[in-house]
Amino acid sequence: MIADTNPQNNQPRAQRASDLTDPIRSLLENIEILLTRMQHLEQKCTNLEERQSYLEYDLHSDHENLKAENLGLRQQLYYPSEG
Repeated sequence: MIADTNPQNNQPRAQRASDLTDPIRSLLENIEILLTRMQHLEQKCTNLEERQSYLEYDLHSDHENLKAENLGLRQQLYYPSEG
């Protein structure tokens, strides 16, 4: 039988598996943390998009109200009521 010259191969098989398992477990935990953070960011984006939609509606509504108010003021200026 040929002797194995790689010193890692002289370790018990369970120890070598453990040496690989710990970094893999750590990597999976980090991936899970990143996925959770991504989900939170996606929810924040959704909330911001909804808020933007409301603000755009409010802005449009305010713009229409100001146009109507401006028109009323112009009519009063050019066509004052007789009193």
